[in-house]
Amino acid sequence: MRLFVAVTPPAPVLDELARRVGHLRELPGADGLRWFPRENWHLTTTFLGEVADPEREELEAALAAAAGRYGPFGIALVGGGRFGDRTLWTDVEGDREVLVELAGAMDDAARACGVRIDDRPYRPHLTLARGPRPHGRRRGHGEGSGDGGDGSGGGGGRAGHGRHGRSRARGGYRGPGPGYGDPWAEERERVRGPSLAPFADALADYRSRPWTVDAVELVSSTLRAGPGGSSRYETVRTWPLAAAGG
Repeated sequence: MRLFVAVTPPAPVLDELARRVGHLRELPGADGLRWFPRENWHLTTTFLGEVADPEREELEAALAAAAGRYGPFGIALVGGGRFGDRTLWTDVEGDREVLVELAGAMDDAARACGVRIDDRPYRPHLTLARGPRPHGRRRGHGEGSGDGGDGSGGGGGRAGHGRHGRSRARGGYRGPGPGYGDPWAEERERVRGPSLAPFADALADYRSRPWTVDAVELVSSTLRAGPGGSSRYETVRTWPLAAAGG
């Protein structure tokens, strides 16, 4: 089972965001982007990848214990940003450092169970859309849907799709490195879509209502099983953040 840990905004926040995204989708070039469906919007904290059923019990217990060390905290979605012309997202403000710390605790719990976790810095964000995919490129977590689950979204997380690969976004894609070349460079030139700059700029004054994060979710991801070939996400477990004084 393909799994990740996430925070899902409440319905009123998603309603507000959906209205704002509706305006974005009226901008020139919007039809050339891959927009994540609302049901896939989330903030990824930890991308776990494929986890065999016999390993899940120990992993879930460790993640539940990690979540239990935290109390509720407040955040909001704010503004817009992009990873080049690959990913469009909205940022997080409020008790952002608590979210970062929580993500680190979930990472550590998963590593202790033998799960390989991307070690790039975590950058919370909620992924809204991606640019065109080069023909033949394989999808990662949430591609065609969201982020993640990134996203890295959907979701937020680390960027690049190793743990969302975290495109989530732990930090953003860093490229193949000096001297290695980019096997997709020519293909990207052929399918280059619209610049994401106008879409990020249009979110400059966006700010959601604040909400209290009082739980994290373990979510399964089934690639290409959702509407339009998007990923289908299903909540497997929900762990409350109930530590006193959190």
